[in-house]
Amino acid sequence: MKILLPTDFSENSLKSIDYAIYIFGIQEVQYHLLHTFEIISTRASVSFGGLKNQMEKQADENLCNLNNYLIQKYPNIQISLQHQYGALSDIINTLEKDSFDYIIMGTKGSTGLKEVFLGSNTWDVIANTSIPVIAVPQEVDFKQNKKLLFALDPYKLPSQKVIQLLLKIEKSKHFEILLFVVKNKEDFDVNEINELFKGVEFKLIIVENEDVVNSIETYQQQNQIDLLVMVNQQRSFWENLIHSSMTKKLTFHTKSPLLTFKD
Repeated sequence: MKILLPTDFSENSLKSIDYAIYIFGIQEVQYHLLHTFEIISTRASVSFGGLKNQMEKQADENLCNLNNYLIQKYPNIQISLQHQYGALSDIINTLEKDSFDYIIMGTKGSTGLKEVFLGSNTWDVIANTSIPVIAVPQEVDFKQNKKLLFALDPYKLPSQKVIQLLLKIEKSKHFEILLFVVKNKEDFDVNEINELFKGVEFKLIIVENEDVVNSIETYQQQNQIDLLVMVNQQRSFWENLIHSSMTKKLTFHTKSPLLTFKD
């Protein structure tokens, strides 16, 4: 398995690395540390080339220090290092041919899903990559409840490919899978959900509410969820969640990591 770990060397990104190892361990896993940087503007006295060389030198030093720190903390861990100039999401798209299984990266705080992800590197990556992304909030608590809440759109179910990727996560930590469905006035076929998850042990929670966001938030807060899972489907559950007027209501004061799949 190959895991991509974007890092800016902050405490937040270090926490996301620890979380990656907490989930996947170090056996038969290759971790790839990636640092990207951009130059927005330069002072007249500093050339673009000179500043870029300085930043590359600093990136080399920081990556080496981080590599040494992780090897000491996690003996036998397999790590590769890379720094590159450019926007993070653009660089990741050039790396997709290497077939990373997951991207795990940090986010800044928990003031609401819109504020955490929109306009940030994390949201850019989620929106523009086909690789599953785990976004790890700064205040994540590595609980032992091991509850995975999969927020399903019952009117557009994910593909079997997504289910298989989900099971990789479940098997690594033996999460209890909770399928969370928010039902509106339209009916849906529960048998389709049972068939999709055939052979998988899960608990199905069905809530009837017009406010999808509030329903997820309330259940998440009341049940100490360790990992929230959503599927990024075009013009469906995730896109409506982000782009509709519901974003004004988003108050996901969560310490739970968010796993997104593109389907």
